[in-house]
Amino acid sequence: GAVQTHMNLLDVAPHPFHNITNITSGVLQEESSDLLRTFFRQRRQESKRQTQAQKARKQQVILENKQKKQQRRTQNNINNNNKKNSKTEKKTNKNQQKSKKNNDFRKQPSTAKKSTEDETTKRKRIR
Repeated sequence: GAVQTHMNLLDVAPHPFHNITNITSGVLQEESSDLLRTFFRQRRQESKRQTQAQKARKQQVILENKQKKQQRRTQNNINNNNKKNSKTEKKTNKNQQKSKKNNDFRKQPSTAKKSTEDETTKRKRIR
């Protein structure tokens, strides 16, 4: 294509060692054009496959990242729920202990009554 159609190569710069050049066009034209077509067709198909594979990899990575993010969220929710549950358990335990102390305190007779009873029994013994 460079000799006659695109550049007219021999008109611009003649060959330094050969003064007379005969050009015969169209020799093996069909075979060479078929070779070039199939070569570039294969290249386009390969590049198309590569871009599809890259897109598929990107989508896979995006999907994996979403799954990891969701797993982290659920794990954080579980951890937060566990923390809340432990806090409420601590509160209920404290409340139970307080109520137990209050109940124990109510069951025990007051110390003021004991002291007066002890004094009266001592007085009776002494008499």
